[in-house]
Amino acid sequence: MIREGRITSGQLAALEELWPIYGVTIDRSSLSLNQIFKRNAPVYLEIGSGDGENLLEMAKIGHDANYLGCEVHRPGLGHTLLKLKASGLTNVRLVELDVIELLSIIKPNSLDAVCVFFPDPWPKKRHHKRRLVQAPFLDLLATRLKHSGSLYFATDDMSYAEFVLDIVERSPKWVNLAGQRCYAPRPHFRSITRFEKRAEDNRRRVYNLVISTVPH
Repeated sequence: MIREGRITSGQLAALEELWPIYGVTIDRSSLSLNQIFKRNAPVYLEIGSGDGENLLEMAKIGHDANYLGCEVHRPGLGHTLLKLKASGLTNVRLVELDVIELLSIIKPNSLDAVCVFFPDPWPKKRHHKRRLVQAPFLDLLATRLKHSGSLYFATDDMSYAEFVLDIVERSPKWVNLAGQRCYAPRPHFRSITRFEKRAEDNRRRVYNLVISTVPH
């Protein structure tokens, strides 16, 4: 579901003027990532890229890879486009689409890594079914990642972190690279965003997970 929210005139202008350059138009058919980026390179997908703060930092560090940001919040997309133009980066593209629909049209074995950083934790137990990272999501993601591809996950909600650990331990398709019931250090390419700084200021621990698909 596309979320409009409060959007500035500058963000609206960016969506109109810059989307043809950095945005991906989806026709709901099979999606070739190499065609999007016009080069053959590793592809990282960030789900919920927000205002692009982390996405652009990853792209600066990993200039030899391609980075696709998936976001449905239009003000965030507009903000990202403005920063993307100013950065001069050429290895970033954006898509405005629900992530399940996006994954359904990405060709199998296309992604090198997927990043899910601080998704909505839906902390109430009756709302856990609304969390993004569920067993069906991981099953679908495993088919889109290359063999031994990785999912990088971060949250400041302990129940969500444990929730994901439980799913991974029950799945034959995934392995926790840090070890059973263990959390990973913060990946070097994940910037400390304003959201994470706020969590640390409130003395909330950040839980990082790196899980990999099991080679067939």
